[in-house]
Amino acid sequence: AERQVQFVLDSVLSKPELSTGSRTPRCPYGEHCIRQNPQHKEECCHPGQPGWEADEEDQSASGSAGTLRITFIKARDLKNADMAPGDLSDPYATAGLGLQRCSTHTVDNNLNPEWNCVVRLAVDRAHLGQELELSVWDEDHNRSLQGSDDFLGRLWLPVARLVKGGSLLVKEKLQGVSKGELHARIEFIPLAAGNGGPGR
Repeated sequence: AERQVQFVLDSVLSKPELSTGSRTPRCPYGEHCIRQNPQHKEECCHPGQPGWEADEEDQSASGSAGTLRITFIKARDLKNADMAPGDLSDPYATAGLGLQRCSTHTVDNNLNPEWNCVVRLAVDRAHLGQELELSVWDEDHNRSLQGSDDFLGRLWLPVARLVKGGSLLVKEKLQGVSKGELHARIEFIPLAAGNGGPGR
């Protein structure tokens, strides 16, 4: 059963292509990875390999507990919030924790957007009892005529669960709407030993 679940996840997220420059993405299974495919070993780094530990961007975004690195991969079957004939939603995704908000770029006129975008949020000890919000919105380019951006769904994830698990692959139906699914990868990067974080 474990291998079957692993195969399904691998099929959905088989080859990450992330907007992080030349950095090799971390394997979402970490020390629990059972894949023996040499191609997977080349595409993802694992514990003990260069690139597994937090990079400078992770450390610069770090709070008193660490950093959440959120990779918004794609969304599927979003609702169409644009009423004009021939127009489709212009979706972007946002991650929120406490007062922090980070967003992806907008993909115009697309109900199945692919962002492959990494954002980072600082995690303080006070955040450990809170939830991470992942939400999707339709950008209204002409707000003077159409008003604010339209809500396309959200997910809530307990920060304590993310910290404990280290990494999580998300493929969930969006809440608060009739349709839509979000695919994302979330990694918790602990504060490096001896690093008090920016400004500490």
